[in-house]
Amino acid sequence: MHWLYLSLHLDGKNLFELDGQGDVVARMILSDMYQVIANNLYSIQVTFDPEMIVIGGGISKRKELAEELTTRLFRLLQKEGIEEIMPSIKCCAFHNDANLIGAALNFQQNYNMSK
Repeated sequence: MHWLYLSLHLDGKNLFELDGQGDVVARMILSDMYQVIANNLYSIQVTFDPEMIVIGGGISKRKELAEELTTRLFRLLQKEGIEEIMPSIKCCAFHNDANLIGAALNFQQNYNMSK
């Protein structure tokens, strides 16, 4: 358990910074986080079977994210013998602004606003 870090104010940004500095505990926490996300993607995949899963938000700026999640999700699917349903995992183009762009577009479409 990473109890020593509970007293620190950690957010994604400084957790990735600590990892970049070689902090072993930060790396373990991030590994746990990636596994939790992969487990959730597994549930989505076996329930809905999408061809592609697109990750947004600030974390989607991480270059290793899509590859890390692809590897972990493939292992989970392979363990169950269903790797043929592996989706493509990509990071969205607008990263942390995707929700804002979507909200603005939704507002524009629903209130007939011109561009």
